[in-house]
Amino acid sequence: MNIERRLNTHDRTARMVRSRNLLVALTAAVLLLPASVRADLSLETETARMLAPGHLELSMAGEYQFSREGGEFALPLALEIGVLPRLELLIEPTPYVGIYPKGGKNINGIGDVEVTTTFLALKERDFLPAIAFAFELKIPTAQDLQIGTRKTDVAFYFINSKLIGPLDLHLHVGYTVLGEPTGVSVKNTYQFALAGNYKLNPKWDVFAEAMYTSSARGSSESGGVSGEGGVSGEGGVSGEGGNLAMAEVGGLEVIGTAGVRHHLRPDLDVFGSFSYDNADAKMVRTGLTLKF
Repeated sequence: MNIERRLNTHDRTARMVRSRNLLVALTAAVLLLPASVRADLSLETETARMLAPGHLELSMAGEYQFSREGGEFALPLALEIGVLPRLELLIEPTPYVGIYPKGGKNINGIGDVEVTTTFLALKERDFLPAIAFAFELKIPTAQDLQIGTRKTDVAFYFINSKLIGPLDLHLHVGYTVLGEPTGVSVKNTYQFALAGNYKLNPKWDVFAEAMYTSSARGSSESGGVSGEGGVSGEGGVSGEGGNLAMAEVGGLEVIGTAGVRHHLRPDLDVFGSFSYDNADAKMVRTGLTLKF
């Protein structure tokens, strides 16, 4: 009986050890999962990470861009709505834009509104990324022609997202049909963007992004400081002779961004980032995201 009792005790101890190890492994796996990167305004790259139906995320940011020609301050917002398991809606107004050229008159006003619907075509699998398609409509709510064109733009995106351990990678290819402002000749633009989000621990992420946007004015011209990625943003300061130019009619842009995100609570994130582009313009952005 003593031998049998010892054997039973040994079996129970072994089961407890296995259960504890399994619990530790599952906990570690959860902690190492990267935070979902969606529409928190920290990055411009589209992602295939869908918000669950009935859930909302509200993101607010302040961004300041500056170069030799002057500066720009903007207050963009982003409201993401989970509509269906494979469908979400994103609304991005810009309530305030201020442009401050050196030696020129300051310009203040509201920016345009972007509305994007994203459809998840293929869920992520072991060796395949998640694939999504997005349709974006720029509604010309800006009244000042130095902030917006007063014309509607339409953009289409092909999106890939892939989770590799604690690294969440995102790639999009976009094509924008630009509304042509009166007296201005424009070309439709295409865009490539690659972004990554790496979870350092349960409280901190780091992220980075590279984005290329073709010129709306021709390959021989270079763009300047522009809002929201330079294709459908909220105006900016041109790098050509200090003249103000509309961001929708910007030149070729190559932008790099790096930043950090802190998870204050399960329903609240804060972030900050720094961007640099091919026109020697810099941008500092800070913001927060509320989850409902």
